[in-house]
Amino acid sequence: MATINSTVISGSHAIPALEPLLSGKRQLLLVTDGNIVRLDAVAQIRTLLANDGRQVTLIDNVPAEPGHHDVSALVKRVADLNVEMVIGIGGGSVLDVAKLLSVLCHPGSPSLEAMLAGEKPQQRVACVLIPATAGTGSEATPNAILAIPEQHTKTGIISPVLLPDYVALLPELTTSMPAHIASSTGIDALCHLIECFTATIANPVSDNAALIGLQKLLKNIETSVNEPNNLLAKLEMLWASYYGGVAINHAGTHLVHALSYPLGGAVSSASRRCQCDFVGALHAGGSPFCRRQVRPGLGSGTGCRSHPER
Repeated sequence: MATINSTVISGSHAIPALEPLLSGKRQLLLVTDGNIVRLDAVAQIRTLLANDGRQVTLIDNVPAEPGHHDVSALVKRVADLNVEMVIGIGGGSVLDVAKLLSVLCHPGSPSLEAMLAGEKPQQRVACVLIPATAGTGSEATPNAILAIPEQHTKTGIISPVLLPDYVALLPELTTSMPAHIASSTGIDALCHLIECFTATIANPVSDNAALIGLQKLLKNIETSVNEPNNLLAKLEMLWASYYGGVAINHAGTHLVHALSYPLGGAVSSASRRCQCDFVGALHAGGSPFCRRQVRPGLGSGTGCRSHPER
């Protein structure tokens, strides 16, 4: 568990609120992918970042399933820059890479290879994370997940230093998601919330985050998929995803994610698809990794049945 000290900015038309966060920063690194970089909202953010003569270096080729080789290549690309702040805009993969780069751009940090071997980073440059999907909650977790293709699996680098200084929940960034992406990323958030609520090490803090997130998700996921320009529903889904990340930070996921990482690495399947395949069977059948079964009605505060700790 890591203490979350991030300042959260949220709301529609809140992009101008990013300006004060940039005070005193001259060399910025913007991390995103080839789809997100084309969004109108991202164009507005890029214009704001470049104001007052700030230098903005753009990385817009983060792959959907980044591996350690990808991150190593990016580190070499920015090695000669004196990066003062990293801004990540995208889904979980982009945000994870942005978190790692915020550490690796600091001259006193260990190498990526050292961190993969277990060395913990102690410092980073300033970091702003802006999710463009409502699913991973990466902006609220101290984790960064990388594929290790040689081993056909994924691994996580975990440190409270990876938590950002600022998080911006801007619903305009999520309105262009196709329905199948909006729904599947929402299921990703649902998996996080259910796993954390049922984890044997769940606690009052993680329960509170999980229940708030579940309530927001169950009330808004259909509207956010069927009405892509409904900014209120999109914002509520961003908050649901964020609360999923908070719950992960305090309780952690369990068997569903434990299975999705090796299988996702082996068959190049998106982790949320693996999670969807496992979560129903896991909770329906009961598992020693679960302290509760989740039943319909959770969003209204009912339907939970406690089990003895096992």
